Amino acid sequence: MRIFLTLLLTLALAASATAAPTAPDLTDEEDAELAAGKMIVRTGIDGVPWKTMGVIDIDATRAATWKAILDFDARLKENKPAKSYDIYSDVNQGAERIISASWDLKVLGSDIAYSLHYHYNEADSYLYY
Repeated sequence: MRIFLTLLLTLALAASATAAPTAPDLTDEEDAELAAGKMIVRTGIDGVPWKTMGVIDIDATRAATWKAILDFDARLKENKPAKSYDIYSDVNQGAERIISASWDLKVLGSDIAYSLHYHYNEADSYLYY
C-alpha cells in the first residue's frame, strides 16, 4: 500500500492549508527507488524551501499503518531529545482529523518547546503537519 505523507514544517503553512494534498507524479527513477524499498523525499515543494514531501511503500494494512503513524508514545521513545508531549486538541473537520500536540525536547542542555498540528485523513491516505 502506498502512503502519501506531506510534511509541512511550519505552523503557518499547515494552518493555511485547506485542501487535501494531491499525490505526486513520480518519475521512473522514483518508482524504481520505491520498488527497491527506499523512501522518496522531495524538498522545496511549491517553491517553499521548508515544505517537504515523502512517499513510501509500506507492507502493512492501512489500519496498522495509521496506528503506527499516530502512535505518539512510540515517537517519544524513538526520539531521544523528546522528553514529553501533550495532545491539547483533537477535532474533526469533515473527513479530516486535526490533532494538535506540543512537544518538549532537551537539546545540548537547552529546553525546546514546539507545537504541531497533524492534519490526518485516513480515507484519502494523507497526513500533513
